[in-house]
Amino acid sequence: MNGVSGRAGVVWRVARDRHLLRIQLGFAGFSIAEHATWLAILVFAFQRGGARETGVVAVVQLAPAIVVAPFAAYAGDRFRPERVLAVGYALQAVSMLATAAAMWADRPLLAYAAGAVTATCVTFTRPVIGAILPIVARTPSDLVAANVVTGFTEYVGMFVGPLIAAALLAGGSPASVFAVCAVITAASALLSAGVRLRDGGRDHAPTIDARGVIAEVFSGLRAMTEFATLRMLVVLVSVGALAHGVNDVLMVLFADARLDGGGGAAGLLGAALGIGAVIGSIWSAGLIGRSRLFPYLLASALLATAPYFGLAGVEVLVPGLLVFLLFGTAESLQRVTTTVAI
Repeated sequence: MNGVSGRAGVVWRVARDRHLLRIQLGFAGFSIAEHATWLAILVFAFQRGGARETGVVAVVQLAPAIVVAPFAAYAGDRFRPERVLAVGYALQAVSMLATAAAMWADRPLLAYAAGAVTATCVTFTRPVIGAILPIVARTPSDLVAANVVTGFTEYVGMFVGPLIAAALLAGGSPASVFAVCAVITAASALLSAGVRLRDGGRDHAPTIDARGVIAEVFSGLRAMTEFATLRMLVVLVSVGALAHGVNDVLMVLFADARLDGGGGAAGLLGAALGIGAVIGSIWSAGLIGRSRLFPYLLASALLATAPYFGLAGVEVLVPGLLVFLLFGTAESLQRVTTTVAI
């Protein structure tokens, strides 16, 4: 009972503050839309050009975001974060609607370009959330509660988003996923527009120092060359990210080639991946504070390889769901353990 009441208390701390509640509800919509649209763009690419086009589109979607990411990390500090959050959601909604329109008009190149704009705008959300929560939270306990709820919301979006995509793809098209998610993200923008920071007179610099951002990036690269442990952890994170990208394409290919279920089956596999991520995060929470994390890093790496062998003989949905649930568990465990180690 104490555990249940403790979790309820964490949620209540967030719900009683209308600004924190607006932020969390907006972030929930963002997380759902992010994962649903990512699956939809991959399904759209696969329907047009198979696995090759799916892989190319995945790279094209993320390449601009990689360039913008270092600047996005500074946006919440250099500008008023509540405005950055609302504008970011609004731009995502517009670009999602543009992607849907391009898909309906059968203009794939335009759809991919608009989808890349969506993926780029998405990079601003998490850093800004990290900047805004300490300002909105009234007490340290409220900040801890807000961070806990944010993490939970992130994982909920990882399986609710693909579930929504599965339902829409089963009876519609990838364009319908983008259209629905545009409405969801627009609601997030409206919620965020109502957030008011208590330090309303806080002075924010009007521009981002591009040279400073680039210098920070190169400082991080230099640190990697000086510290072997940090270099190893970055490599592990990179390998995990690579595996996640492979799994995204594999999920769509497997759903079509083995399950003959198209986008609907891919959505269910994506939901299983998200549920696995929740399981992995709960499992790895007990590792915080432990001094020897290498055995757990090794275990997560081994766990991530096992499902690839399991997929070889799977041709029905339920075993496929279990395999992708295992993928999600391994990815989450690896991500949390490397973060704790850093």
